[in-house]
Amino acid sequence: MPMAKLRPVWIVNTEQNQVQIDHSWLAGKGENLYEVSRIPVENPDDREGNLLMILGSLDDHHLGYNVIVHGLEASDSVKESMEREGFRITETTADGFLALRVPGDRERLIGKLVRQKNSWVDSGSGNLPSE
Repeated sequence: MPMAKLRPVWIVNTEQNQVQIDHSWLAGKGENLYEVSRIPVENPDDREGNLLMILGSLDDHHLGYNVIVHGLEASDSVKESMEREGFRITETTADGFLALRVPGDRERLIGKLVRQKNSWVDSGSGNLPSE
């Protein structure tokens, strides 16, 4: 799994993905890969809903992340959902897209920013988000 050589990977746990997940877990020990997380979902066919659920999990583990999505087209519905979640799709790929965080938007949505003397401060780190 080449992506895991560059960044943490969160992958939906489906029959189709099972072999790739298992392989990356075995190879990861010897290849110094980033963490590959297996994400259980109720409905593997609800790719957009699964992505939104994963974003919530990512908020608990990573601050200030962007996402590279595979296996989901950047349809109008997905673009609208990502914008509501504080991301902007900036690039499409053959099997997905790249979405960048809109500075401050996601943090306000999930309550990670607090108002302090006319500016927003990340409540977790005390640092100002980059604009």
